[in-house]
Amino acid sequence: MNQTLIIVDIETTGLDPATAEIIEIGAILVDRETGLSLGTLETKISPTSIETAEPQALAVNGYNAAEWEGAPDLKTAMTKFAEFSRGATLMAYNVTFDYGFLKEAFRKTGVQDTMRWQRLDLLTLAWMKLPASTSYSLKNVCIALGLEPESTIHRGINGAMKAYEVYQALTAKEPSAPASPIVGPS
Repeated sequence: MNQTLIIVDIETTGLDPATAEIIEIGAILVDRETGLSLGTLETKISPTSIETAEPQALAVNGYNAAEWEGAPDLKTAMTKFAEFSRGATLMAYNVTFDYGFLKEAFRKTGVQDTMRWQRLDLLTLAWMKLPASTSYSLKNVCIALGLEPESTIHRGINGAMKAYEVYQALTAKEPSAPASPIVGPS
């Protein structure tokens, strides 16, 4: 069984996957057993309708035409992402947001989603592990865990790296008796 996670952060031109576009993907492939990084993927994506982008979204991710010049189209980027994430379980900070955009991008391009069907949400894990928190933004969870927050201008790979650090902090092993494996019906 594939024991890899793909920790993803995407940058977009808005909040609605039906109308906004992915303009950047950052991803880290992680061995589930060891927690070690097996590699990274970082790609900008050439937007096709930047004129309809939400100005606040572009301010958050620091989009500028010069940095995106020569970026691959969506189909090329999604093909690369599908190859990189093959058989892995998707994990993200607010996985519903990221997966909504990825699912729409797979649909638009006809590229097959090669990830496992499970999706894991780091925001939910933070909510479970940090019950005294009053805010579960990635920035505030980083601060609560003693981690440096992500920079003000978001980039896909930086967000994925920050999510990876949060994952490591939230799943740090505490000394205890070894867990027994879960055994299903024969």
